[in-house]
Amino acid sequence: MFGMRLFTTLVVLFAVQFLSAQDLNDGLLLHYPMSGNANDISGNGFHGVVNATLTEDRFGNPNEAYHFNGMNEFIDFPNMDELKPPLPLTISFWIKYDDFPSTDRAVFNTSLEEDVNSGVFLTSESATGKYAIGYGDGDPAYNTGSIRKYVSNSIIEMEDWHHLTLVYTSATDMKIYVDCIEAGGTYGGLGGALEYSPAPGSIGRHDQTVGVPSYYFQGAIDDFRYWDRALTIEEIDIVCNSEPFDCPELEVNFGDECDDGNVFTVEDVINSDCECLGVPAVASLGGAVEGFSECGSKEISVSFYEPGTVNLVAEYTTVLAENGSYEIPTVPVGIYDVFIKLEGALQIGFFNYEIVNDSNVIDLEDVVLGDLNGDNAVNIVDVSVLCASFGSLEGEPNFDGLSDFNCDGWVNIVDVSFLNLSFGQTGDSP
Repeated sequence: MFGMRLFTTLVVLFAVQFLSAQDLNDGLLLHYPMSGNANDISGNGFHGVVNATLTEDRFGNPNEAYHFNGMNEFIDFPNMDELKPPLPLTISFWIKYDDFPSTDRAVFNTSLEEDVNSGVFLTSESATGKYAIGYGDGDPAYNTGSIRKYVSNSIIEMEDWHHLTLVYTSATDMKIYVDCIEAGGTYGGLGGALEYSPAPGSIGRHDQTVGVPSYYFQGAIDDFRYWDRALTIEEIDIVCNSEPFDCPELEVNFGDECDDGNVFTVEDVINSDCECLGVPAVASLGGAVEGFSECGSKEISVSFYEPGTVNLVAEYTTVLAENGSYEIPTVPVGIYDVFIKLEGALQIGFFNYEIVNDSNVIDLEDVVLGDLNGDNAVNIVDVSVLCASFGSLEGEPNFDGLSDFNCDGWVNIVDVSFLNLSFGQTGDSP
């Protein structure tokens, strides 16, 4: 999972607000971070069709916002019904106006068709330079009878970045937030309900005069988001104060915790190439097998499974040392069902066992001997194996070291007794 990097005190406060706010991804139709392209990272795939120029964002980062020249540049939405929702809806973004003429202040329309008053828009009041939002009812006219609008008390400021959040709830309930603060304003128009045209929405232009081509925005826009619901005040506060992601396509920042999928790494974080990478783990596993300090070399295998499953993560085989100890220098870090099987004995399971990034020790006690054919069970087949070497001494052709349970160099009645004690048992398994 992706974690959180260290934030400033201010951002921590906003994160606390987020916990009580509705999920900002709820109802999010599209999100264009505008980091080198107009790709939608909302998960809906509503990528923009770009006819605009990349430029610096508000932090001076190159190619992290789009500039519109006021003449013929724009970014179109895909023409999808999902992007033409009924009210309420919310649109937010960062904006920098270059020029004051009203013809250069037509910012967007969510259903742009020339000579048809449709869709939701942001423009300005021509005479005053105040923000003006609203919607059309689908009539082929631009007048009081075909529009509902809300004009802010704030005048647009030129050549500086500002954050706008626009909330369209009804004909008499619209809000304009400039840098997190509600601007206040005045309602106007007598138009009917919101209607959309068959045309797609467009960032960077809006038509508002019959018989005259659309007006084009001159300035820059960044981090454009569009919801099919009204954001709460708490959510608006979070959106306008949030910093951009270092890796917008992944919605993560450099240094964020992550999981690179490699069980042999630890401290996985997002690096400056927007990749999740960790450092090699130094976890090892070792231990001792009780009562096997004099039994010579025997293989021991260790298997790691995802807890409660049969999904094998890693498996190792080593040789028991003369003192009865074993060691595996590199093992995966995490919580696993660990199964250890000594050659000639039943497998022992250690469930939900945590392997830490250090030296780990698992000693084997109460080992059950008798699995001479390696099927993790003691049965008649193992009796047959022991009988084949019964009476033999170490060094003789038919001597079987696994059948010599007490390690005295002779397969005899004592070993039969060991086998009899474990007969019918089976070992642990995933």
